[in-house]
Amino acid sequence: VPLDATPFDEHVRLIAADAAVVVLTMAATFVFCTKPGSTLHDRLVLTHEVWWYPFVFVLLFNAFAATYHLSPTVATRWTGSCAESSRFFRLYVAAQLAAIPVELLTAGRKALPMLGHHVVSIASYVYGLHSRRCAFFGTAAGLSEVSTIFLEGVLLSKRPDLGWLFDNVPWFLPLNGALLWLTYIIFRLALFPTLLAVYVHDSWFAPSKEARKLTTWPVARHCVYVIPISLVFLFFLSAAWFSKIHRGFMDKVVGALRSKEASSSAKDDAAAAQCVGPARSNGVRAAKLD
Repeated sequence: VPLDATPFDEHVRLIAADAAVVVLTMAATFVFCTKPGSTLHDRLVLTHEVWWYPFVFVLLFNAFAATYHLSPTVATRWTGSCAESSRFFRLYVAAQLAAIPVELLTAGRKALPMLGHHVVSIASYVYGLHSRRCAFFGTAAGLSEVSTIFLEGVLLSKRPDLGWLFDNVPWFLPLNGALLWLTYIIFRLALFPTLLAVYVHDSWFAPSKEARKLTTWPVARHCVYVIPISLVFLFFLSAAWFSKIHRGFMDKVVGALRSKEASSSAKDDAAAAQCVGPARSNGVRAAKLD
């Protein structure tokens, strides 16, 4: 079973170092990628969106690699860890620690659901680093960040500072909106129940007595409650957010269909007018001849 032997104290120091790097790169984004004449609120929002877009790819690289390495057996899923899983946990915790103040400043009370998401994720990942258990479930849950790629695309395309993007690439927003809707279903609404099913299978229906020992006390006692509670919480929170995404997506689809129907109807009316025009002209000429 792969095991990252890095001491927890070292992980804490690395999280602090990663958080410092996050703050410095966010500050650089704030200075070089936002307009000084804009309000502080708009500059902070744009900073967070621009900074997070490339960072999410770093997270996903580690999440996919760790999930692949730790997925084969019950033993690797429950007692394994690797450099990629530890790196993913540290980077995610560092990024969220830096993002929480920005989100509170820009969104106020509206940020409370997201704050709850961050707190649950940070607590779970820090506990996973400390115990070196169940890293698979943490990194697999991190695959939900795939939908964030397209969420950031939607948010960026709506920024007044980046209006040139929407003007010059008109398909950017529709493409990101459609992929956000699709990936949200796959990597959140389907992913979290699937991981919960894997957890139940491993803990209750492990294929051998040796494997069952790995999923019971005291080896993985922290996972007995932390994993299912976290997955259920993330699922219902994601479902609440998806209702807004689905409503917005369907409004765009219905609007596009109605626009297409209106355009088609206008073309039909124009064609009919062209046909009626010559007919009326011929009738007038015939009357004059009579």
